[in-house]
Amino acid sequence: MNKEYLTEVAYQYFPRGVNEISHLEDYITSPEFISLSNKCSDAKISYENGDFKSFYDEIRLLDSSKNFYDSSLFHLNDRAHNLQFGELIGTKHYSICLYISIIIPCYTLYVLETDVSHVLVEPVNFLRPGYKQPVRNEEMEQYYKSLTDQMIAVCKKYFDVKEFPEQLLDTVVPDINYQTIPFGKFTFFNAFFHDSYTYFRL
Repeated sequence: MNKEYLTEVAYQYFPRGVNEISHLEDYITSPEFISLSNKCSDAKISYENGDFKSFYDEIRLLDSSKNFYDSSLFHLNDRAHNLQFGELIGTKHYSICLYISIIIPCYTLYVLETDVSHVLVEPVNFLRPGYKQPVRNEEMEQYYKSLTDQMIAVCKKYFDVKEFPEQLLDTVVPDINYQTIPFGKFTFFNAFFHDSYTYFRL
């Protein structure tokens, strides 16, 4: 699975050189976008039929001490199952993020750290604006390794997937844009997993 192959797969679901904002009709009627919508619609139907429930439940039951979030939004053309565990340690919130693509047989898993000290000031208010940009924390990935290894094992039990090449996640496909992601910023992560690498639930 190399850059050339992944680029060609991305071109099957996102039209090249078409600006979604300025040429919306051309974008949403393109064969590529229709393929993406159909793929996500199929996943949405499976989701609503409960086809993924056993998988999600088995992930959730791995650690009942943490908040579990199912943020899989196939009706919004999300390209992956999006499951997260969240935990507050001191003034830092840690999100263990698991994405399983519905476009390619791959997953990616990482830990985000978010400084939430501003919301912990009395009176505590998690809706208080001012969140700092979450950042990946590789040290905490080691801290959570026992849990993440179990998550991967469950993932492979239900899906024939392998880990997406980490060194390629940030690879830019320069002639694709999508929603608020402009030309020159659209990556393989955006193509196969989610609009935002730093998306988290609190």
